Amino acid sequence: MTKDRFLLILSNFHLIDNETNNQSDDLYKIRPFLRMVHLNFQKYEPERDLSSDEGTCPFKGRGRFRVYNPMKPNKFRIKLYNLCEASSEYCVGTDIYHKDTDCANFVSTLELDETNTNEHTDLFSNLTQTTKIVIGMLAKTGCLGKGHIYMDNY
Repeated sequence: MTKDRFLLILSNFHLIDNETNNQSDDLYKIRPFLRMVHLNFQKYEPERDLSSDEGTCPFKGRGRFRVYNPMKPNKFRIKLYNLCEASSEYCVGTDIYHKDTDCANFVSTLELDETNTNEHTDLFSNLTQTTKIVIGMLAKTGCLGKGHIYMDNY
């Protein structure tokens, strides 16, 4: 495909109607696509060993959700949180970093045991942001309590 043809297709490629959607969400333009990807990720049943990590993607566009890293050749990037199956490297779930990460917010919506509500509430309020992201990602993908999680120094 030629460069001109690609740019023509790209200029006409829209996932939503800009006038009818909530523009308070930083990711409102790609939110339907992210939902579709999440639903397709759920069709796969991962094995017991999972790996959680963060990654970045170079990004030259405008967006409030990009992060700055002066040590990289491309200074502005998009930060992604990934949950992958350790043996096949299949991506079970992903989340894009922006203001309040969806997975970190998802922890507060987890159903708690009625008998120990106060203990669990205290536990969730004392978690670090990293722990909230990992637990939220596991809960969102349906893998919470189903295996082992491997992580690097992150």
